[in-house]
Amino acid sequence: MVRLAAVTEELGLDLKGTEALDVGSGRGFYVKHLLQSGARVTGSDISDVAVARLRKDFPDSTFFHGDVSERSTLPEGERFDLITAFSVFVHIVSDERWGLALRNLSARLRPGGYLLVDDLFPEKSTGGADYCRNRSARDWESAVAGAGLQVIRFFPGPLLVNRNKLFQLAGEAFPGIFLTIEKSVLRIESSKPMTVLPPPGKLLGPRGALMVLRKPSTGLERGVAE
Repeated sequence: MVRLAAVTEELGLDLKGTEALDVGSGRGFYVKHLLQSGARVTGSDISDVAVARLRKDFPDSTFFHGDVSERSTLPEGERFDLITAFSVFVHIVSDERWGLALRNLSARLRPGGYLLVDDLFPEKSTGGADYCRNRSARDWESAVAGAGLQVIRFFPGPLLVNRNKLFQLAGEAFPGIFLTIEKSVLRIESSKPMTVLPPPGKLLGPRGALMVLRKPSTGLERGVAE
């Protein structure tokens, strides 16, 4: 939540009144921030249990059960200004379904809308387990172009929040303090090439990266100015 707040602030995105889709909502970690920022939120999860809990915890929002690699599970006719998909694509191990998921979400973005995703972006795409596959920046950029999106910017992954349960709980309890720390990291780390990432297991340092994608408003649009 802190990382999303820092990124949207750094990009200058005003979420008030926007239509947002949170994919892989889980317990509503990002749903809560989006609602607090004034967005109208639709959420999804592949777990029926998670969807039932989300509907109970956030009764004014809409949640649906579905696999984003299957287009039929996404809301028909709805378009969103912002789609967040954190810790989602890494769990789509099939490259074919991974590409389908990216194209499906692109189709649900309004022109000028943003899609935020995360990954470790290793030098070469790797599959660490049957349920996890990390893709390289090169593979991502190829798939993004095929989905009609543009890579706008990479942000460093979390420095503290989400590193372990203790930091996550502290971030929820003291968001102001952690937001200040994470914003400082963004400013320092964002100028570095994000294909060069800290080695796994490093005590401190960004974990992976958050990639900002945008659907062009016109064929001539190049994205957000640096």
